[in-house]
Amino acid sequence: MTTSDRKYSVGVIGIGKMGSPMASRIAAHGYPLHVYDISEAAIKGFCSRVTAAQAAKTLADIGRSSEVVILMLPDSDVVKRVLFGEKDGLAAHLSRGSIVIDMSSSNPSVTREIGPRLKQAGVDFIDVPVSGGVRRAIDGSLAIMAGGDSAVIARVKPLLLTMGK
Repeated sequence: MTTSDRKYSVGVIGIGKMGSPMASRIAAHGYPLHVYDISEAAIKGFCSRVTAAQAAKTLADIGRSSEVVILMLPDSDVVKRVLFGEKDGLAAHLSRGSIVIDMSSSNPSVTREIGPRLKQAGVDFIDVPVSGGVRRAIDGSLAIMAGGDSAVIARVKPLLLTMGK
């Protein structure tokens, strides 16, 4: 198996209107999937539709179970709270060598601050905004733009291609 064929254990945080269909596509392509959302109803509903997905009760659960974590959150403030929150920030639970993919609607200046903070802990970070809305998230035709270390992007490209091009 080559690196590009590897099915990473994936965590998706934020399974709302965009994150839910994106996570569904990841699971449909055979990636081990763990999901988390602030809404327990969203987690329960998603896991009832996508039975291969595992519900995570906490951000720590996502960090411990995932080699790659995708964030699909509303804005940079939420991204920072999820990653570095005082009580249960995800970053404290990620293993060295993990990858965080931020697909959220984030402020570029905040995004540029996040990468170096994660890198200090041995975690890679790439900024991967998407375009196309819910319809294209459902059919897997999102326009995906990736920024960051090209080697890290290459490692997760097959995963990204499950959601678009």
